[in-house]
Amino acid sequence: MISSNKSIFILAASTLLVIIAIVLPLLHLIQKSSQELASQKKELALFTRQESSSENIIDEYNTFKDNLEKIDNLFVSQSFPVEFRKFLDETASNSQGKMKVSAAKEGADNTLSFSISFEGSFPSLLKFIDKLENSPSYLIEIVSLNSKKSAGNVISNLELIVLSK
Repeated sequence: MISSNKSIFILAASTLLVIIAIVLPLLHLIQKSSQELASQKKELALFTRQESSSENIIDEYNTFKDNLEKIDNLFVSQSFPVEFRKFLDETASNSQGKMKVSAAKEGADNTLSFSISFEGSFPSLLKFIDKLENSPSYLIEIVSLNSKKSAGNVISNLELIVLSK
């Protein structure tokens, strides 16, 4: 009986050793794979956030690009202010007044200075000034305004400063 107990004990011990020899490495392998999977999930989440951020940056860039182009258009070309002259002519015409512009002079801090003579009714002058000051196209500052009445009209001399490129 001892020998049969011994043989059962030896069989149980050897079975236990075989199970331990097989199961422990498998458990370590499962643990290592789980850690790698968790690390890969973190990396995937990070890449997904970065991709989302990149898409947001691209969208914001496109929005800013449009706005930057609009801002750039607010500045008058220092060497060739033709578009600004057209704007002044159209504004005077829409205000039912006559206008003469002297040559542009370069000012400090990237500005151009214009001397304008405007002739028209007083409401026309006010309309002209309002359109200049509230122009969505250019950044204009009226530095001085001198007016006098002449034959039912107002003759005004305006000094403007416009930001330039």
